[in-house]
Amino acid sequence: MDKKRIEEIRKSLNIDDRLQFCYAEDLNLWIIGGYGPVDMQEELSKHLLEISDYDKFKESLRPYITMEDAIEGYNAYKFRMPFWPGSRDFLAEDIYFIQCKNNGTSYFACPNLNALRSFVLYA
Repeated sequence: MDKKRIEEIRKSLNIDDRLQFCYAEDLNLWIIGGYGPVDMQEELSKHLLEISDYDKFKESLRPYITMEDAIEGYNAYKFRMPFWPGSRDFLAEDIYFIQCKNNGTSYFACPNLNALRSFVLYA
């Protein structure tokens, strides 16, 4: 997806200019980042899902995380979140939580932009 379209979406969703916002086509993920440290709550840590081929996934994320944030590395976690798309049924979407080691900056990613928006922007 081209940068112009991503910026149009940023404006339409009113995403703060201080946040990183992009679409990773190779991963089919929308990524929003630049949040301060977020603690992994014990309740959530019990429900984390396995990320298949974790090392390859982490390396694929690197272009979407600023060098300053990723200089000492980062960890990625996956969990499922209920999401109501406005229809009769709830859906479950995968959410990725990426936390940088050196400064604690956090990123979130999801293939469904509406689910990511409802999780991050209204949390």
